[in-house]
Amino acid sequence: MKRLTAPLIAFLVIICNCAYLTHPDDKTAQSGEEHVSTRSPTPEFSDLSIDESGSRPQMVIALVVKGESAICLSDKSRFPHGKALALYKRSDTFSLEKTHIDFKALSRTELSAFFPIKFSESKNALFLLSDDGNLSPQPVRTLYLRPWNTSVSDDKLFFDGLRIGDQRSFSIGDNVYKLRVSTGPSSQAGSVAVLVLENQEQKQMIWYGTIFDKEDEVGELNWVGDLDGDERLDILFRYFERNGGGSVDLLLLSSYAKQGNLVGPAAFSFARDCH
Repeated sequence: MKRLTAPLIAFLVIICNCAYLTHPDDKTAQSGEEHVSTRSPTPEFSDLSIDESGSRPQMVIALVVKGESAICLSDKSRFPHGKALALYKRSDTFSLEKTHIDFKALSRTELSAFFPIKFSESKNALFLLSDDGNLSPQPVRTLYLRPWNTSVSDDKLFFDGLRIGDQRSFSIGDNVYKLRVSTGPSSQAGSVAVLVLENQEQKQMIWYGTIFDKEDEVGELNWVGDLDGDERLDILFRYFERNGGGSVDLLLLSSYAKQGNLVGPAAFSFARDCH
């Protein structure tokens, strides 16, 4: 029986000030093969189930849009004294830096309670993280950045909507990774789409979700690069909850991987936690 690690993780903030990287010669540019899509529904895996033995990480992620962000009421304690980490993009360079955030007055809606926040250079930030002490400020190599709020041709929006059969390759140093969407049955969730990461002889199923239509989008790839500075691939992925459940942002880092895996869940963002 194949097993996956459930995304029982922390919480993340994404700032939608993103640009698509199109210059292969640039050190921060997108890397990898052209988009390949095969819509075959033939299952690759069988009897998938979720391994929930792992503990929930302590790191928190909060959503940021156009330089503005908010922290859920239940997560404010994860940012003691306003301490946070932010990934900034300045021109063609990226860096993870310590950041101080200020909380505004508590805001409430019918479904949620959250603190709007402000911080310096928010317009240059891509996302925020609570600081669990495991990540260090440093330059960050970025291979792919989803073009939020920009107008680009459809072929450049491959990972704007992940579908069954999509695949792409990314290179960091001597490591070549393939990220693809496959399928398989699950006794818990029926027919599922499976997000697979491969590197040489290693293959890891990093997420799966129920398929209702093989042409449906199963998620989005928001960012790919090396956030923790170990010359191995890290991924920021958004998947969609079914039945009106919204979307979930999942940060997967190589430095958080269990033995034998390529990545592990480091941060988690889910709007329904804002209560």
